[in-house]
Amino acid sequence: MTKENGKKLAEGMLEGRFPVPTLRYSAAQALTGGGTAAEVAPGLWFSTYGEPAGVVGIIVPWNSPVALLIRSLGPALAAGNSVAVKMPGQTALVANLVSRVIAEVPSLPQGVVNIFTESGNTGAPYLVSSPDVQVISYTGSTTVGRLVAAGGASTLKRMNLELGGKTPMIVFDDADLDAIVPLLAAGIITFAGEFCMTGSRILVQRGVADEVRSRLGGILEKVRVGNGMDPATEMGPLISKADVTRVDEMVQAALAYAKPIVRGGPATDGALAAGAFYRPALLEVEDVNTDIVQKEVFGPVATFEVFDTETDAIARANATEFGLSAGLFTRSLNTSRRVSREIQAGTVWTNTWAVVNDGFAEGGYKQSGIGRLRRVM
Repeated sequence: MTKENGKKLAEGMLEGRFPVPTLRYSAAQALTGGGTAAEVAPGLWFSTYGEPAGVVGIIVPWNSPVALLIRSLGPALAAGNSVAVKMPGQTALVANLVSRVIAEVPSLPQGVVNIFTESGNTGAPYLVSSPDVQVISYTGSTTVGRLVAAGGASTLKRMNLELGGKTPMIVFDDADLDAIVPLLAAGIITFAGEFCMTGSRILVQRGVADEVRSRLGGILEKVRVGNGMDPATEMGPLISKADVTRVDEMVQAALAYAKPIVRGGPATDGALAAGAFYRPALLEVEDVNTDIVQKEVFGPVATFEVFDTETDAIARANATEFGLSAGLFTRSLNTSRRVSREIQAGTVWTNTWAVVNDGFAEGGYKQSGIGRLRRVM
């Protein structure tokens, strides 16, 4: 994982641990689908039972290829389906290893799990359009998600689409800044920001804005960027040099209206200059109707926005087309409960970030997806 997509070794090991609880949870779920039965009138019985959908097509992104594969594969198998999986060419060695592990499972009949990789775009569209595939589980960008939805429309496939995000991290005046600011930094740089739940919008109440701005900027300026295999590395590279160019062009364009708290940018010193390394950026903006706020960057870039009231915070948090996740930071349970009910996001955390559990499904509002994942299909 670390050698192929660049995330630091600790992050690769973290992803390597995700399949175990997910598969155990899915296996338990396989034993609970007994259906229902009722005598609705004397002598008149109704009953339901579950049955497999058939073939499930799973399309996996390169940023977390193991965790996001297993999240869809476990439920599909638990429901009795066979699967055809497209894994990305950027992590073909990971796909090869996963295939070899699956092939060694003695209780899994040959042909139930079928995995292929491609660097182009031929196999994935075939899965989406094929009448032989009854369900599609896709994780990736909103732009491609729309194409997937359109491609499957002719066969009216069932779809689970987990798409892009623009996670607002809302810091209220009463938040514990000693605990929260390092977490905000982690939300920006984990997986080099190539994560659908990256904390890419920092919304801070005016009373603590100066302190959060100073503390967070100081942490981001000192982030050690480097080879993921180096234990001292705090953030690895982006997936490609083309992505470095793309991210930096977005940041440079934003400087026309945003104030750089930390400019960040491509690493130009020493050996890092030859790789796809990008230093984190934090840009202060006032207008939510700007590209850097409205578009998913998919890199270690965050906006810094100041708000005054709960109403203002909620309006800003809901101002984009995305609604995958959000974070609230406050000592007040009432504030957390009240505001979280108003946030249009599938997952809302309080005083934490990126915590998931197999017993609770994930999914998005608005343009962040259709359906829910991490449960039996």
